[in-house]
Amino acid sequence: TPASVSQNNAQTQTLYQLGINGSTEIGYYSVALEIGTPPQRQTLIIDTGSGITTIPCSECSQCSRHENVRFNETNSSTLRVPDCKTPIGVYKCECDNKQRCSFSENYQEGSSLKGFFMEDEVKLSLESIREQKKDSPDSGRSTRFIFGCTTEETEQFKGQRPDGLLGLAPSTKNVPNLLDSVFSKDKSSLVSFAVCIGHDGGFIGIGGMNSNKQLPNEKRQTVPFAKKAIEREEYGVRINGVSVGGESLSLSANDFDLGEGASFDTGATMLHANPTVFSVFINFLKKYCQSGYGRCGGPVSYTHLRAHETPEHLVCRLLLEKKK
Repeated sequence: TPASVSQNNAQTQTLYQLGINGSTEIGYYSVALEIGTPPQRQTLIIDTGSGITTIPCSECSQCSRHENVRFNETNSSTLRVPDCKTPIGVYKCECDNKQRCSFSENYQEGSSLKGFFMEDEVKLSLESIREQKKDSPDSGRSTRFIFGCTTEETEQFKGQRPDGLLGLAPSTKNVPNLLDSVFSKDKSSLVSFAVCIGHDGGFIGIGGMNSNKQLPNEKRQTVPFAKKAIEREEYGVRINGVSVGGESLSLSANDFDLGEGASFDTGATMLHANPTVFSVFINFLKKYCQSGYGRCGGPVSYTHLRAHETPEHLVCRLLLEKKK
């Protein structure tokens, strides 16, 4: 959540900043992290919809070839494998056949990852900001964090270029993520983070918000998170209405309350909504793209449309793909 920076001149706020690669054209945004000692480079898709950071490890016989060489845990002198009989924070481990704390994650588009948890150093670039007026780049600072060593990947993970996922969802029941590790170690960091993405690239700020990256005189606005969304380990908000290009969609706050608001997921490219919201969005997108002023990248085909029942309500899923 956004927070104000102390105006005390004697206090310096620590802000970790990571450059983002990716674009709306390729459909994902990623960061590069240097993990272990000596450091091994891994590129990770930014995912605020999941809480576990995962990278493929050397023993993953079912992993495809990605951007970098698989992480070799035996080459890092600072790596530690947690005891599976001891909880990691609030997370209670299940032991694999080598007595390691295992994980198994299923994702909305049907892919899955399996593996075990490890702990190691990660180096983050550092900016010390005093009163948020001047950048003072530093060589960086290392912090230890828990991440998943992937030993099995399926479906879309096999075809992606980045190596793994950077899970940034609120960790209420899961292992501590990178954000938790930074906030617990560096008390000069505000307990907040920002993800700024554009058509091409962007940056992540951990520990505050760098006003030097904002437009001059831009007013800061805040929206509270929905409490039930945090309990589900999601960044969710209540929505009162939606407008695009000054045109309001015929939707009310009650239409969005069927799913208790909306969740922000930087790792997803699909629209998940109840039937009322879904049909209004589809009709608007068709009208917008056919009008000539919509930047839709050409004609689209609705090639992956399906609906299925969940215990709570009907969920529709849409994936827009360009016609070949």
